[in-house]
Amino acid sequence: MAFQITELTFMEQLAGRFNLPTPEYLVATASRAEIRDALARWGGKGIVKADIMRGGKSKAGAVKIVSEAQEALREMRRLSAIEIGGQQARTAYITQYIPAEIQIYSAITYDSRFLGPSLTLSLRGGVDIESVGAEGKRTIPVDVFKGLDAYQASEVLTELECPKKIISIMSRTMVNFWDMFISTGMRMCEVNPWHIGPDNKPYACDFKGVFDEANFKLKNPNLQFPEYPEAMSEFEEEMAAWNAASYQGQAHVSELGGKLILPILFGGGRKHHHHRDAGNCRWKSDFSF
Repeated sequence: MAFQITELTFMEQLAGRFNLPTPEYLVATASRAEIRDALARWGGKGIVKADIMRGGKSKAGAVKIVSEAQEALREMRRLSAIEIGGQQARTAYITQYIPAEIQIYSAITYDSRFLGPSLTLSLRGGVDIESVGAEGKRTIPVDVFKGLDAYQASEVLTELECPKKIISIMSRTMVNFWDMFISTGMRMCEVNPWHIGPDNKPYACDFKGVFDEANFKLKNPNLQFPEYPEAMSEFEEEMAAWNAASYQGQAHVSELGGKLILPILFGGGRKHHHHRDAGNCRWKSDFSF
């Protein structure tokens, strides 16, 4: 089983532990005064986002730039209830707007080509990495025992023609990014994009991560995984619970017309011997290998 987290959980629980810089943020419980003060501190702009376990938030209208506290509150209420592709938002939050001429994509995942973890970098952050050609991204293997060092990250950034003024700090940030990945039992983590601010400092402006529940390292950081609501009907919820508890998990439903529904259980290759109990006028089943 895998656990997933999004940007808000990353900012609340992981970024600070591993010295990964993020924009300032406020959660949905922030007051108008707190938001007004934050917007003034952020240069008059913030970004309201839905905390939802779904990609493509910008295209779906789940990200909104705001410049006034009342507008921010209104958007947080709206985005807290948004639904995208059958997934519902858990809450909403507002982050500092970071202007950037450079956006960098980074991801660490297990790669079958290398039989181990790999780091992917691109200077075309903010877009779907699958749409970036081979010339616009680099993927290197990372030795699971030696880890990632700043020199490796620096070489990749240099190959991508990253501006020299940010290579050093970005390379050190990638080392911290690796430390988070390997220390917490992750299968994959991605920041898309890192915004390079006017101070030449990188800020992680979106994040997603997947953890392996079976990895013992997952217990070390004592992460709290939030629950996300699902857009399921009452019937779908009942059937999902029934399916999970069914015999060997193999549950099927047959529509008989009208209001009748017949659940059918398949016993995973076991033999079913049926006989009739004449006294009680019902069928019994004996299950055996």
